[in-house]
Amino acid sequence: RSGGTVPTFLAPIISLFVALLTGLIFPYIGFSRIQAGGKAAVQLVITNCILVSVLFVASDLDVIQKFIVVGSHGCNQDSVNITLGIWFTMTAITCIFAAQKIAPADQHPEDNDPILVIEQTSPVGYRVPNF
Repeated sequence: RSGGTVPTFLAPIISLFVALLTGLIFPYIGFSRIQAGGKAAVQLVITNCILVSVLFVASDLDVIQKFIVVGSHGCNQDSVNITLGIWFTMTAITCIFAAQKIAPADQHPEDNDPILVIEQTSPVGYRVPNF
């Protein structure tokens, strides 16, 4: 039985391919709040991954499905779960690797008002310009 223009046996294969492709090309998890890379960016992405995965697993519980959409708990959702699971995994991996590539923030940026200035005539070699 065909459900539309795509034969029923091809629909899961096409959805898996699209999930893999979009998961790698369009990462989304946590990048709206990343200001600098490094450990903090990776931690933010992993935290968001955990939150989304907990919500994804919770949404598959019959109690929650009965509450959201009446009758959805009785439907076969294997293809949807597999497709979203693959997409989520691919986008999480992409985000983690991309967050590692972003340069971390400079810990000590040079500012216009330094605390110490090199001074050759000083006994310690430095002077405090603010005094």
